[in-house]
Amino acid sequence: MFIDKSEILGNAKKAFSFIPMYVFILLFSAFHLIPDLYRSGKIVLSPSFRTEYILTAVFAGITEEMVFRGMLLNTAMKEHDRRIAFFGNALMFLMIHFPIWLREGVFATYMTVFSFIQVMVLSLIFSCTFARSRCIVVPVILHAYWDILCFVFA
Repeated sequence: MFIDKSEILGNAKKAFSFIPMYVFILLFSAFHLIPDLYRSGKIVLSPSFRTEYILTAVFAGITEEMVFRGMLLNTAMKEHDRRIAFFGNALMFLMIHFPIWLREGVFATYMTVFSFIQVMVLSLIFSCTFARSRCIVVPVILHAYWDILCFVFA
């Protein structure tokens, strides 16, 4: 493994003192809020939002990051160049979303309007923050925060 199991969870102080995490939180917020403000002049919450979606977002953040960053990326970075490991991980992360998109009937739309690139960029962000912070908590927080924003402002 690139990052030892005893170090991967790190401590909370290390995760919460990682400044790039806060930069990405601001960027994620701006990405969701600015289009609403531009279109309607106000922030509009999704009428379909339910509070249980927060639990779903946190669960997805924890499970997907433990698998994709904690296990797959961590193993790949030991054996391959970092860029190859990051890109391969982003492709796998993209492919795990295909069944969800097919079930929801948005697969063709997401592929034709290049929304799939957003998922790959997010995966690269999560991978970079994991490798730089050496702590899985950082991408878990970012992933959960992104998902919550998607539910709240969908």
